[in-house]
Amino acid sequence: MDDKLFEDWKNQLKDYYYNLKESESLNINNLDLENTAICIIDLINGFTKEGPLSSERLKSVIPQIKELVQFGYEKNIPMIAYKDCHSCDNIEFKVYPAHCIENTSESDLVEELKGYGIKEIPKMSTNGFIAQNTMDILKNNNIKNFIVVGGCTDICVHQYVLTLKTYMNEKNIDSRIIVPMNMVDTFELPHHNAELHNVMFLSSMISNGIEVVKEILY
Repeated sequence: MDDKLFEDWKNQLKDYYYNLKESESLNINNLDLENTAICIIDLINGFTKEGPLSSERLKSVIPQIKELVQFGYEKNIPMIAYKDCHSCDNIEFKVYPAHCIENTSESDLVEELKGYGIKEIPKMSTNGFIAQNTMDILKNNNIKNFIVVGGCTDICVHQYVLTLKTYMNEKNIDSRIIVPMNMVDTFELPHHNAELHNVMFLSSMISNGIEVVKEILY
């Protein structure tokens, strides 16, 4: 690989970064709330407070998501929380450390989001959409707007929103899938730079028709 290639990559990454930095906020009251759902991805103890995959970065978005959930509760917006809930022999552990075992506190929704009538959906893989088809869950509500929050930006959130978007496209349903940047995050490790992965995968979402916004206003 030559220096020009690296320079091109750097320039492209810079464009991605400034494009995200200039993202606008979204006032949720401008949506048709009767056709809106809130989808929460893996905001559970095992990714925020305890266990080998817990992350302070993901823990830090709990207050913002709680504010959204409070609003959703008051407005009677359908809310779904997908939760890693693995068997002890789950095949995913060939890639990731054993985490969020079923019937342990790691697989529990964080305490801050309990008591708001959120429908909790256990999942065995990184893609919550295929755990239980989202449209089956919401079929009686004519949902076309989805606000997706949680973690991780580059894994479970990315897979979920792209699967949801392509499903809606396949059914020829005009949908809005919205990801507020202040309500998603990923983990930091020596070979996994969180900020870099956020920029790359949020940009990937945009190129696939996802609305990435700075924040949600009420």
